[in-house]
Amino acid sequence: MTIFLGLSTAKSHSNIERIIRKISPLDDLEAQHVNDTLHWIQSGVPIYRL
Repeated sequence: MTIFLGLSTAKSHSNIERIIRKISPLDDLEAQHVNDTLHWIQSGVPIYRL
């Protein structure tokens, strides 16, 4: 398990996913970008590094 600023990777991904879900897309392209981003986060791959 990776720890980042006191949060596990899973918890950190969950927090970022929650933020992304709050985005209200203005058009179909933006909706697709949000959807793609959520799939990327849910895949479990590293989404940032220090």
